[in-house]
Amino acid sequence: MSYFKVDARNAGLILVALIGGIVGGVVSDHLTENSDLMTQAAFRTELLAKDTQITTLNSKVLALEDSYTQLSQSVETLEALGGAGFGAPDYDSHWMPIDQGGSVEVSHNLGSTNLLVYLVGEYDDNYTHQYAYGGNEEHYVEYVMGEFYFESIEKVGTFGAWWRTDGLDRVIVFRHEHDDSWHEFRVLIWRLPE
Repeated sequence: MSYFKVDARNAGLILVALIGGIVGGVVSDHLTENSDLMTQAAFRTELLAKDTQITTLNSKVLALEDSYTQLSQSVETLEALGGAGFGAPDYDSHWMPIDQGGSVEVSHNLGSTNLLVYLVGEYDDNYTHQYAYGGNEEHYVEYVMGEFYFESIEKVGTFGAWWRTDGLDRVIVFRHEHDDSWHEFRVLIWRLPE
């Protein structure tokens, strides 16, 4: 069995390993006050075990750094939106009319598609809503009047309104053909951090 003798020649190597945290307290447990000998195999085993622990710790540190980056980006987004509540929007279209089956181009000139867009509809002056936001298929009644008859026919149509971006400076608002609630709309836009 070969022995690794701790003498002046290799004492510096052990000291560096201890300070760097590679060997830590494990080697000192093996080097008792009365013994200055340690087998090379035992020393190698301890170093390999510490190397595995260091690799595991490095992986955990990288995962924590990723989590920190994601949380920092979320905090920046919340701060940009006014913390607990929204600040004033970067753009407000005010109330605009829109025809059934029509669309309206809204120029906000914010130079981005990284936006928070809030679309609200108005039925009349006292009734604002987001009814069928995005579109909803529903039954409706169409009344047909002829020269000698009056008939009601039940049909299915899509109601509501929705929006999409159109380049960096515009959004387009669409109203479905059978919608009867989105007579006017209003778009509020907040620019999000890139």
